[in-house]
Amino acid sequence: MQTTTIQHAKLRLSDSNVRKANVEAGLDALAASIAEHGLLQPLIVSPAKGRKTLFDVHAGGRRWRAIGLLIERGVLPKDHAVDVRLCGDEDAAAREISLAENLIREAMLGDMVRTVFCVWMRVRPTAALTQRAGGGRPDPRIAKRCLIAT
Repeated sequence: MQTTTIQHAKLRLSDSNVRKANVEAGLDALAASIAEHGLLQPLIVSPAKGRKTLFDVHAGGRRWRAIGLLIERGVLPKDHAVDVRLCGDEDAAAREISLAENLIREAMLGDMVRTVFCVWMRVRPTAALTQRAGGGRPDPRIAKRCLIAT
């Protein structure tokens, strides 16, 4: 796979992307993270069939949506270039990549989360953490984790 950048407007969500539910969950927090830290993981795309100027996003649909929110809100320019990894256009391979990204991951265990929050809290006050992690709005789940971590 080749790594490159493609304008957000030239990307579209692929039918091969396996994530079909909860696509909006945590989107504001993800957008806030991307605004603060940039895109940490590139999208996986391939040329769209029959559309030479478009690319299908097979993996990274939530990141693609979050970047779209940032463009819509004026945080990023309309011609924002997105980091992508360009793969072949084989549908089966695209589905496998999307499935792998969504399934082959391990959730962080409670002790790991507690450790991260303890370190995070040394750097930022709880109120700032809950707003950053909540996409600009206080997030009661984050406030609870901060309380547990102390």
